[in-house]
Amino acid sequence: MINGNFGLIYSSYTGLTFDIATTIDKQLDVLNLEVLEVSSINSSDFLRFDFLILGVPTWFVGELEPDWDDYFPDFEKIDFTGKDIAIFGLGDQYGYPDNFVDGIGILAEVIIKNGGNIIGYWPNKGYDFNKSIEEGYEKLIKNSAKGTTFAVRSSATAEDLPDASFAGQQESFLNIHGIENIKLVLSQI
Repeated sequence: MINGNFGLIYSSYTGLTFDIATTIDKQLDVLNLEVLEVSSINSSDFLRFDFLILGVPTWFVGELEPDWDDYFPDFEKIDFTGKDIAIFGLGDQYGYPDNFVDGIGILAEVIIKNGGNIIGYWPNKGYDFNKSIEEGYEKLIKNSAKGTTFAVRSSATAEDLPDASFAGQQESFLNIHGIENIKLVLSQI
């Protein structure tokens, strides 16, 4: 049994994210898990939990689902310092490969900026997506020296924890140059 107060906050327009949230609730061996819909919360709800799990579908072309979108201005003001937060997302990799599960990145960017720690990992092997990677790459090279190479890793975001270390258990590719090579490597991990 995992100790602490857990909050699972999600939105679901079609019901699919609700289904996943319900499955997570049933599968986790957590006594104090409270499941809330983002449309019915306020900022203090985020602060009363020791651990958070956020569920976000990606809507249209890389946008947040309407309830998350409505709440987003308040979400951007939350101080997540010291919070461990996992995010699960749903998206359409075939209909929208350029923006597949961008909702996760939209929320994660704010959480990290506001002091939170993103935890958890899911391999991207077998998924087809491309524009999000290209946009991230463009941001990186904009302020990088000419000829900069990159490391591509299939690691977890919380690879070195106080009680455990997972370093070296994942794939690492060093000195990767150019977006096409990065995409090639990502297709192999």
